[in-house]
Amino acid sequence: DFLRSSICYGVSRAGKTIFAAGFPRPAILTSAREGGWKSVSTMDKGLRYEPKFKPLLFVVESKHGNIQSFLKEVNAYLQEIERRVKSGEVKTLVLELSFYSQEVVRSFGDAEKNGWAKYAFLQDHITMIDEMTKAGGARVHYNAIAHDPDKEGAPGGIVVDGRALARKL
Repeated sequence: DFLRSSICYGVSRAGKTIFAAGFPRPAILTSAREGGWKSVSTMDKGLRYEPKFKPLLFVVESKHGNIQSFLKEVNAYLQEIERRVKSGEVKTLVLELSFYSQEVVRSFGDAEKNGWAKYAFLQDHITMIDEMTKAGGARVHYNAIAHDPDKEGAPGGIVVDGRALARKL
């Protein structure tokens, strides 16, 4: 049995997405604001686990004004990924967690109106994606930005919206 979940975190531009694109048959779910997907689109096929399988990119636009608009785009991607997992075309879902979590929280809008509901939704949403992917027999790999160790007073660990989610992962 292979590794079902993994997480890689590091500073920006460390090569996390290229690393993850080398996993077996990856589908990368990311934000348009995250730059690693651009590197993956031009990466050398010799870096792939299976050179003939090009990583699939699902890039979420960052211009959503509300959670319904965000979810409409994401759900279309998730349905396509689920279909490809079931067919065996995808064996690894790579989720760019730091950027993706920011997109979910931003889509809720004003923090005063939504309070902690957006963080609870984020945790449930990521858990649903994780369970759906694993139920289809694929693995899930998370990429996340690490706190910059050179910034005074910055704690170590993963940069992700919602403390409970980071602890759960």
